[in-house]
Amino acid sequence: MDDMAEQYYSQVYHYLVSLTKNAALAEDLTQETFCQAVVSIDRFRGECTMYVWLCQIAKHQFYKYLRKKKRHAEVAFPEEELLSSSVVDEEFLAAQGAMEIYRAIHRLAQPYNEVANLRLFGNLKFAQIGELFGKSENWARTTFYRAKLKIQANLKEGTNE
Repeated sequence: MDDMAEQYYSQVYHYLVSLTKNAALAEDLTQETFCQAVVSIDRFRGECTMYVWLCQIAKHQFYKYLRKKKRHAEVAFPEEELLSSSVVDEEFLAAQGAMEIYRAIHRLAQPYNEVANLRLFGNLKFAQIGELFGKSENWARTTFYRAKLKIQANLKEGTNE
């Protein structure tokens, strides 16, 4: 099990950063992912790679976190949320162009949103993305291409308003 964590920890962490956009949360969820993997290793049937199996667990941990957060939603001031975020990067926030791209990606419907995030921020290969969705590498490439077209259209709409 230690070998599994050593080999995949960084990859699973980066995958979760791409989903959460929050380094501290990604760290917590990565730890929970590996705890869950230890508990359920007997259910790993080898139908996919260990990395894909771990990413599936990680995605479920993230969704579980979102459901829990929604149930226990607390009203917070936006300034407090901004200051408490450990992933805030002043240079990034200053880059208006990057923010517009993030907004355009955020507006995408699924699976385009997730595929774009996994490819651009998770640095996953198309084969890995296809495997995560239970689809082919070609499906992932096509979906990412369509996502890029939709992002470009979102960006053009934003400049025309």
